[in-house]
Amino acid sequence: MDINKIFDPFAQNRLLWEELQQLNRQGVENLAALLDFQLQATRRYSDLGLSRLRAAAQIQDADSLNTFITGQFEAAALLRQMMMEDAQVLTELSASLAGQGMESNHRRFRIA
Repeated sequence: MDINKIFDPFAQNRLLWEELQQLNRQGVENLAALLDFQLQATRRYSDLGLSRLRAAAQIQDADSLNTFITGQFEAAALLRQMMMEDAQVLTELSASLAGQGMESNHRRFRIA
C-alpha cells in the first residue's frame, strides 16, 4: 500500500469529485426523464382540451349540442383514464428513480 496516496489530499478529493460528478449525471438523467413525462402528459391533455373547444365551436343546434354533451362525457371518461395511467407511470418512474438513488448510496457508502 502506498502511504502517499492515503495522505494525498488531491487523490482523496478526486474520488469525492468523481462521486459528485456521477451523482450530477444521474440527477440530470432523472430530471430529463421527469421532464419528458411531463411534456408528453401536457401535450396529451392540451390536445384533449383543444379537441373539446373545437367541438364546442361546432354547436349550431340542439342535435349538435346533444352530440357535444355526449362527447363531453366521453372526454371526461378519457381524461379519468389518462390521469390514472399517468399516475401509474409517475409512480413507477418515481420508484425507479428512488431505487437508483438507493443503489448509488449503497455503492458510495458501501452499505451491505
